[in-house]
Amino acid sequence: MKNRLIKGEREKVELRNVIAKDRDAIISSLVNLVRFRSLKASPDGPGAPFGRGIADALEHTLALAKSMGFQTRNVDGYAGHAEYGAGKDIVAVLVHLDVVPAGGEWTFAPFDGVISDGKIYGRGTEDNKGPAIASLYALKALKDTGIKLSKRIRIIFGCDEESGWDCMKHYLAAEELPSCGFAPDAMFPIIGSEKGIAHFDLSRKFGPPQGGGVWVKELRSGDRTNVIPATAVATVVVLPEKRAAVAEVARRFAQGKEKINVDVVEHGLDTLEITLHGVAGHASLPHLAVNALTHMIVLLSSLDLAPGASSDFIRFFAENVGYDYHGTLMGVGLADEVSGKLTLNLGVMDLNEKGATAQIDIRYPVTCKFESVRGPIAERAAAAGLALDRADDKEPLYVPSDHELIQKLAKVYNAETGLKPEVISIGGGTYARAIPNAVAFGPVFPGQVELAHQKDEYMTIEDLMMLTRIYAHAMAELAV
Repeated sequence: MKNRLIKGEREKVELRNVIAKDRDAIISSLVNLVRFRSLKASPDGPGAPFGRGIADALEHTLALAKSMGFQTRNVDGYAGHAEYGAGKDIVAVLVHLDVVPAGGEWTFAPFDGVISDGKIYGRGTEDNKGPAIASLYALKALKDTGIKLSKRIRIIFGCDEESGWDCMKHYLAAEELPSCGFAPDAMFPIIGSEKGIAHFDLSRKFGPPQGGGVWVKELRSGDRTNVIPATAVATVVVLPEKRAAVAEVARRFAQGKEKINVDVVEHGLDTLEITLHGVAGHASLPHLAVNALTHMIVLLSSLDLAPGASSDFIRFFAENVGYDYHGTLMGVGLADEVSGKLTLNLGVMDLNEKGATAQIDIRYPVTCKFESVRGPIAERAAAAGLALDRADDKEPLYVPSDHELIQKLAKVYNAETGLKPEVISIGGGTYARAIPNAVAFGPVFPGQVELAHQKDEYMTIEDLMMLTRIYAHAMAELAV
């Protein structure tokens, strides 16, 4: 790769003009894609390993790419690609079409693709259907302007990014390995490092409560480990003469706490249903959200809980997680200069009369090892009688700032935005770590609020157009 920009101002102007002419098509394409409920579900026959919604979204996107004149391939419904250009090497743009559940109360229906005040609302507009559409029309702009390329450009459409990445495992086992690329699935300017991602499942079986006190009969919160839960619901049983006092403690819990609401409903003589509302967010950005589950755990542990395994389970998480999202209480409070502090998200819990399960998402610093996280958690779980049912890991990503790929993207970013192209680190995990010589590049601009995994997710039309220009320029620079 030569370290230079597109030849001349004329080519840049031509690219921008072609993209501007496609403005209406770009907008309508994103609206149409948002309307696919591409949520992971059970397999639905050949070509739909992650459910019919995701399979339909993939087929629709590949059909759109084919109509633009690109070579396309559907790899068994796990992933697909659109390709343009010629040459031995492949420059990859790695996007995904699956989304997380909507969650929360939206201003506009999350799968309608409503346009309001210059914004396209819907689940996936930012994460990651907007960047997917921008990338596709960016590639179309290169084709329409006839810019000569020495490499193939391949947009890879993954279908299981929000879960286990089985899409990439299957795709890369069947297809050529790209030589370099970028994933428009984080933020600008350039992501030079991504923290390691560890997921843990803990469980314990219960018997009936022993003795008097408040019995937590049920507790449910969260849909995905990598999403900070916005709601937690607990059903507690208490002596009739103490029910009013417990209800009052629950109602007062929200006092003095920002963005926390508690609702209490009384059932029969001895049962309370407590619902706690927080603010959803991405697991890698806990400081931007309010975890309803951890607040519920702290609330319940403050009550006079009945002796027994279910109460011990709740106290374990109150004592080892609580409000601490940097892992210090769990004994994993790691940090480094490159990527900062570890983050911990208690994302899912399902507790009933027979037992409970909990799921934890951890983003650990790039210079640390997985075992330095797994070891302390396994030790504490064993000491408390909890089973460690799962301990999965995605290793960190680190690309030095002087790498040729980063230098090229930095020049493109500065040329298109006029902003300083800093290299930063994130806790999120992108497809960039799936291939060699890749980094995350956008789509969130500096100073913008991160909307991934949150209610009322949107992308402004102007940002969508800017992304298309940036990605067209970047593809050309990497493939000349």
